[in-house]
Amino acid sequence: MNLFYYLLFFWFFSFLSFGQKQKESVLELRALTLTNANAVILNDETDINLISQTHLEERRVTKTLILNSKADKLANPVIYYDNHTKIIRLIVKYFSLDGRLLKKIVRSDFRDLAASGNSTLYSDNRVLYYDYTPTVYPFIVKLEYHIRSGNTAFITPWFPYPDYNVAVQKSVYSFTYPTGFKLYTLEKRLKPYNIIVEKNQSQISYIANNLAPLVKEPYSPAFEDLGPYVRLAVNKFQLAGVKGTANSWKDFGIWMYQKLLRGRAQLPQATVDKVRNLVKNTLNPAERAKIIYEYVQNKTRYINVAIGIGGWQPMPASEVDQLGYGDCKALTNYTKALLDAVHVDSYYTIAYAGDHAKDINNDLIGIQGNHVLLCIPQKNDSIWLECTSQKLPFNFVDSFTDNRQVLTITPQGGKLVKTKVLKPVDNYQLIKADYQILDNGDLNASINIKSYGDQYIMHLQHFDGKTIKELENEFSDFFNELKNVEFIHLDTKNNKQQKFFKESIRLKSKEFAHKFSDTALIFTPNAFNRSAYVPPRISEKKYPFVINRGYKDEDVYTINIPANYTFIDLPESVDLQTDFGSYHLSYRKITPNKIKYHRIFILKQGFFPKASYTKYRKFRKKIKKLDKQKLLINKKTFK
Repeated sequence: MNLFYYLLFFWFFSFLSFGQKQKESVLELRALTLTNANAVILNDETDINLISQTHLEERRVTKTLILNSKADKLANPVIYYDNHTKIIRLIVKYFSLDGRLLKKIVRSDFRDLAASGNSTLYSDNRVLYYDYTPTVYPFIVKLEYHIRSGNTAFITPWFPYPDYNVAVQKSVYSFTYPTGFKLYTLEKRLKPYNIIVEKNQSQISYIANNLAPLVKEPYSPAFEDLGPYVRLAVNKFQLAGVKGTANSWKDFGIWMYQKLLRGRAQLPQATVDKVRNLVKNTLNPAERAKIIYEYVQNKTRYINVAIGIGGWQPMPASEVDQLGYGDCKALTNYTKALLDAVHVDSYYTIAYAGDHAKDINNDLIGIQGNHVLLCIPQKNDSIWLECTSQKLPFNFVDSFTDNRQVLTITPQGGKLVKTKVLKPVDNYQLIKADYQILDNGDLNASINIKSYGDQYIMHLQHFDGKTIKELENEFSDFFNELKNVEFIHLDTKNNKQQKFFKESIRLKSKEFAHKFSDTALIFTPNAFNRSAYVPPRISEKKYPFVINRGYKDEDVYTINIPANYTFIDLPESVDLQTDFGSYHLSYRKITPNKIKYHRIFILKQGFFPKASYTKYRKFRKKIKKLDKQKLLINKKTFK
């Protein structure tokens, strides 16, 4: 049954069951662009009422048409709550298109679980979840809930799209607040989606009508950066019983310092004496910080502990010192306490962490972020410490926290600053190899790899701390173009002092070069690092595209062939320069039986117009072709 008939039946059902107003809504739906839709949000109304600094109520009614199994998760309601949230009403109904009530569930039917991941030790957060098994498609799910909360520091944001491939017929978001409160708004992409904004002295509403589905594309911006988005905050709030004000970032930082951090940095005197003894031979603050950082790495491990004031207050430093574990808040606070003990200034710092760089928004004064790290101010570049890792070098920044605006918390208040920017050349991998092709086409190779920046992280995750058998499996995947590999020697080293990861490999591979004729062999000189990826063809791209992370690969190979062979012709050098990056390839003859292969591929990160996607695809396609380029060697003839 095609979509038109689904909607025809739904119109009939609406006319019989929901009255004239619903009938008109469905007539709008028939005109909506539904290509690529797995579901339709028929109506979604969210009404949030901030009654006072300490009391917030949220009511929501949403009705969704599920067209096929790809949208099943939209039929499984998920409601989060905590010790400061009371669920007043919760009801879900499932309907068939002919009007039959398929199922009705209430609060007692939900599974009540801790809202925590595998790494979470303790958490105050809970989630109500119901797993519905559809018996027919299409069907309709209607969710209603009413929540009362004493946490007014967090106001549910508005993002009309719950997922890709979901059309939105109507979505309304309203927020009411008392006079005398200052409202902060973060509004993104409202005009492109024709969002209606209605506001007065104490209320603001956002209305979306007839939104076509978002479609997932390669290299597209993050999902939350595609559709309309609204987030709100107020200058007077409460977090788990603790009142706060945020008239400026300075005010907010003072509140966080005084209410969430102060008094949680005490350490046992024995620990203070111990770390002071560790740093007694240096007065340099950076050197002292490095000693303390390595002390923390050797003593602690990361475990999420989402308790305390809304999961935002760190465990006391004394508890971390005793237990030897903590989450990002606790380990950062503990490291800061140790640095205080040795007279090194540092700032507890809040960030949005993740591969997609996201800023703490300047206009939305209040609680933001999902991660905490430590900033040590310097005259030039600040030192940044990721306190959750036992393996990362001192003052190492990667794509998890680089190039974004963060909030430092000082005794004098909050201050927005920028973390270090990683350039493509900082994410550098160098492969140096010396390999020999044998008469039968087999390969003997000695390979050394150094990686820095983001590429350091990748190699660290895959190759550090592994058994020989595990390393053989990992390197078999890494050198995936080689056949029947036998590893003779494997050695890895995490050089934390110089901030690079090093691998030394000796291997043999069968059938590397193939017989081209009775007197010739053919092989691909790029034996260890071929870029085979080509972005998929898209007939009509809808969105700009993003290269999230740039990098630099350099490959320098000395290629030896048997003494009774000679190279026929070496290809010309290649230099490609584009907006997306560059590619260099050259060959140099050293002796009749030895050449030098040199390849440099630099990919730039950035935000590019959708019209450039075809050019980028051609660039990557050209690189793939050049990386697969073959050389011919021929047996010498003696007369």
